[in-house]
Amino acid sequence: MAALLVLICLVIPSILRAQPSREDQLIVEKYSFGDFTDAYRILIHVQKWVYIADRAQHRILLFRDGQTDPTTIGGYGWSPSSFDTPSGIATDGLNIYVADYGNHRIQRFDRTLSLISSFSTRESDNRQARFGYPTGVALSNQGDLFILDSENVRVVRFSPRSLPLGSFGEIETRARRLVKPLKIGVSQTDRIYVLEPNRLVEYDPAGNFLRTIGEGILTDARSFVIGTETFLVVEPWTLVVFDGRGMMQRQISRDMIAAERPVGEFADAAIVEAQFYLLSRHRVHVFDLADIVRGSSRE
Repeated sequence: MAALLVLICLVIPSILRAQPSREDQLIVEKYSFGDFTDAYRILIHVQKWVYIADRAQHRILLFRDGQTDPTTIGGYGWSPSSFDTPSGIATDGLNIYVADYGNHRIQRFDRTLSLISSFSTRESDNRQARFGYPTGVALSNQGDLFILDSENVRVVRFSPRSLPLGSFGEIETRARRLVKPLKIGVSQTDRIYVLEPNRLVEYDPAGNFLRTIGEGILTDARSFVIGTETFLVVEPWTLVVFDGRGMMQRQISRDMIAAERPVGEFADAAIVEAQFYLLSRHRVHVFDLADIVRGSSRE
């Protein structure tokens, strides 16, 4: 009996030390900003300007240099200065590209949101060049434009001169075929990632299927962000952290977040240097990136 008591005394403290405390798990907000109706996508420019796509108001908002009063463009319509459900936003460092879902086009702006050009191919005779109801847009390091074509359920690729370079995602085997593409992103090594509700699909720069991440774990993914050797997937009430191998490392639920104001349903996220931007439907919440990925090896 004495030996058993000694063993218990040794084991219990070890178990307690192995379990992260509530304080260790808590993610504390640094600050927040914005007041949106239905924010859907966030983009951080290299100058740390913040762009928000608000679907309900059909507009793009720009917060520059810590300003709380944003520059706003758009409103519902089909004119060059209007949107019908902006559903994706990307940058090449100079220009801002917006996927204008209901108008079947990609709008290109300068960084101050002055319109430069509009790109649409839905009426093209070339089937390989057509896209409709774009849900996302991304650019490679070489300037190639990737558009999520939800009408034809595929990715369409264009050169920097807007020449069609083919498509992928629509003719693969059933397990590899896209079903409901929501967002597209390109890594620093030009790997292409397409998010669907239950998985993140990875392609090489030529559009060849490589692997999926998160199948069996993700059920209602809304967005993702590519970090340094990590992928962070946004679900409505949870952040899911995967390592570079695609193994889940951590899940962060809303009740693990301490914020000045209540955090609403998650919509999108962005990483800039050491900061993590979490976009809820109504506000942007900013955290230290280290707090998001810390302890992932033990989760």
